[in-house]
Amino acid sequence: MKRLIFACAVCCMLGSSAWAGLVIETEVKVADAPEKSLTEAFYAEGEMTRTDMVSPGGGNSSVIFRDQIMFFLDHDKKVVQKIDKQGIDKLSRQMDEVMQQMANIPPEQRKMMEKMMQGRMPGMQKPPVRRFEKGGTAQVGPYKCNLVTMYSDEQKSQEVCLADASVEADLAEAMEAVHALARFAESLMKVARDMPFGKMFETAYQDMHQMEGFPVRTRMFNDKGEIVRESALKAITRRDIEPGTFEIPKGYKVKSLEQEIQKGR
Repeated sequence: MKRLIFACAVCCMLGSSAWAGLVIETEVKVADAPEKSLTEAFYAEGEMTRTDMVSPGGGNSSVIFRDQIMFFLDHDKKVVQKIDKQGIDKLSRQMDEVMQQMANIPPEQRKMMEKMMQGRMPGMQKPPVRRFEKGGTAQVGPYKCNLVTMYSDEQKSQEVCLADASVEADLAEAMEAVHALARFAESLMKVARDMPFGKMFETAYQDMHQMEGFPVRTRMFNDKGEIVRESALKAITRRDIEPGTFEIPKGYKVKSLEQEIQKGR
């Protein structure tokens, strides 16, 4: 009987641990406010994620990802930008049809149409040429990591330091959640590169699923090669995620990607 009770207790503990989520805290420093140290939180439960972002001047926001839907929350305005796979695919097909039509008109007319549609229809601007450059190592807290520098049109845009996720189960689980988000962001960038939130996804998420390791430090650069933002892993904790973490708060106005693009036309 005692053995049965002990076995049930072990199973309950294992089950609780298996279902617990991850909370990753990141220390953020920005060039505009070097004296301030901010903390951002990343929550992961399966392939559901939430990133709570902070800014020295206020204007805090969050990104929630679940069920192949991304929600960009502006907490000050209580507005949510909803982006789903179905909407992305629909806009992508529309773009392909427009591009096919433009391919059949004279070059002079095509240039005029491209100029008229830039800023009004996503994806009309030529995407930057992106490449990675591996080399060097660093120590970020307890983690030894490998440096990867990202270039956009030969301009250094970002540097990540990747730790071997296999050395810690929590990092491996967090990496799976980040990769799911990154794969979605890659499809999003085709239609939303020119949108206000597009640059964030391009720099922060788009290429993460191609990385071998978990980013324990990320540096972003301006066009002068200066660091404008640095984030470093501060703590990673396995615990139950509070109910409602991946839900939209009541009273927030939800807008679709199609509505945002129609507004810009």
